[in-house]
Amino acid sequence: MNALVTLGMVVYSIICILLILLIIIQGGKAEGLFSSAQANVLGSQRGDALTKATKVLSTVFIVGALLISMAISAQKTAFENVSDTPSRDLNANMPINNDEERRELEENLGENITVDTVPEGFVLRLGDILFNTDSYVLRDEAKETIDRIINAINRSYSGREIIVQGHTDNVGEEEYNQILSENRAKAVADYISPNLQSNIVSHSGFGDKNPIASNDTAEGRRRNRRVDIIIKLR
Repeated sequence: MNALVTLGMVVYSIICILLILLIIIQGGKAEGLFSSAQANVLGSQRGDALTKATKVLSTVFIVGALLISMAISAQKTAFENVSDTPSRDLNANMPINNDEERRELEENLGENITVDTVPEGFVLRLGDILFNTDSYVLRDEAKETIDRIINAINRSYSGREIIVQGHTDNVGEEEYNQILSENRAKAVADYISPNLQSNIVSHSGFGDKNPIASNDTAEGRRRNRRVDIIIKLR
């Protein structure tokens, strides 16, 4: 219950008690000041006054009780509305602790996987260790790497949307690279989807359109041949 509602109830109760005491005290003083004959008249008048005061107090009490009840009901409704809001909506605009959470995730995943941040959340970058040249069949050792990712998602990001993206370097025909990147993304998505708990998984290929390094060097091309797994946090 809201603190203001509680305070209002306390103040309201004190005022009612004080009004009742004031009427009783005033009536007692009046009766002691007059003779018995006068007291009879005063008693009748005081009785009328007390009756009227009782009616007034009853009306005030009922109105006050209704107002407090409405305030409590409003507070309860507001609380229930907040409670019913899905947690992902409440957290949708909360800032992500990029550095700490990213480092922890990268440490848990181990070698061969780097973790970067993107506006949507985290992106897990898997290099060309997943496939042989010109192939989109997952290597056996690559499956062990992806299994670590599956475990991490199930442990900390269950229910989040997962996006798998395939990328290549710029060697070869553009159309070939596009198809290869799509097939590689699909291979990874098909492997992880059955093992995730209530996650939405999609995949797409971008060929050589989104390099993260220069294609002018062997090292740059190696980095560009990758599959990215995006964990959406917003």
